[in-house]
Amino acid sequence: MVVALSKVRSTRYDWRKRGVALLNAWQPYTLPAEIEQKLLKLMNHFNLHYGAIDVIVTPDDRYVFLEVNPVGEFFWLELCPGLPISRAIANLLLTKVRR
Repeated sequence: MVVALSKVRSTRYDWRKRGVALLNAWQPYTLPAEIEQKLLKLMNHFNLHYGAIDVIVTPDDRYVFLEVNPVGEFFWLELCPGLPISRAIANLLLTKVRR
């Protein structure tokens, strides 16, 4: 699971207002195992192999699920080191084709 996080204060309410201007503020982030497992269970429930999942981490460190977008954009995130989303999707597709 590839995860990115922006800790820029101006993204507190909606990072999309500043969009790509925040590119340098994004960084890889490791979710707690419990949250990752719940998200993977959700993806499995809906038979999704990819989804752009929006989650908010509150000031008191609670994780709030907002949505999963099965066709969410991600290409701009690949400009950040360590977020090879296209490669992960391509590997998944190749694995499914070879079966």
